[in-house]
Amino acid sequence: MLTTPIDLSRCIRVWLGGSFDPIHLGHLQMICHVYEVLQQTFPQHQVIAKLLPTAGSPLKEKPTSHQQRLAMLALATQSLPFMSIDTFELSCPPPVYSFDTFSHFRERYPNDHLIFIMGEDSFCQLDKWYRGFELLTLTNLWVLRRPMWHHNMPRSCDDLPCLLAHQAGEVAAALGGYVTLSPTDLINTARNHIYIDDFAIPNIASRDIRAWLRSASADEWQRAMASLPSAVYAYITAQPLYGAQAATLTN
Repeated sequence: MLTTPIDLSRCIRVWLGGSFDPIHLGHLQMICHVYEVLQQTFPQHQVIAKLLPTAGSPLKEKPTSHQQRLAMLALATQSLPFMSIDTFELSCPPPVYSFDTFSHFRERYPNDHLIFIMGEDSFCQLDKWYRGFELLTLTNLWVLRRPMWHHNMPRSCDDLPCLLAHQAGEVAAALGGYVTLSPTDLINTARNHIYIDDFAIPNIASRDIRAWLRSASADEWQRAMASLPSAVYAYITAQPLYGAQAATLTN
């Protein structure tokens, strides 16, 4: 594998994108885990971690307002000083695509290492994204497994998003150099890579939380509460959001 000397003057910039509608503990565990691994692996580098709220995905329902989602993001990150919120996509006219976003980031940070974090489920839908495969020309991808995600993975290099096999060695062989088994290759090689991380993120989805908050079941309110940062749960209760009733949520 071709390697290049590590330039310590270059920052490592990490983004986790999503609608964050609402942001939940799974999101925070994802980006905190990646940040901590990078800090431990590259202690001499500055690591900049950002949450990247989307204006809205064509694959998902219309999100809550920008103002409300930003308020929840601010509450969720208030005790995480290393993390900030990147509002770039919220300032762009729709439709907004990740390829265009990272084209902008590559121009804005031409000398830095860029990493885009995504879950296994998102990675396996890259064929549905606008120029999804071409993201590798702009940024590294850090893919985290979803414990309840099941997918039949073909063994063809022509279908990149479906090659997230359960044995990393087979993935690496199939992708012929795109997949790496070590985060160090995201920094000290001359090309972008896909790092498949076996760290299993919690099985939490924003759509489930929204459904739980609309429910009349006390058990489902408790599941929502356990899945959200406490300040975010309080904000949802106070608004209220997602069809939830403040009175029932506090019972």
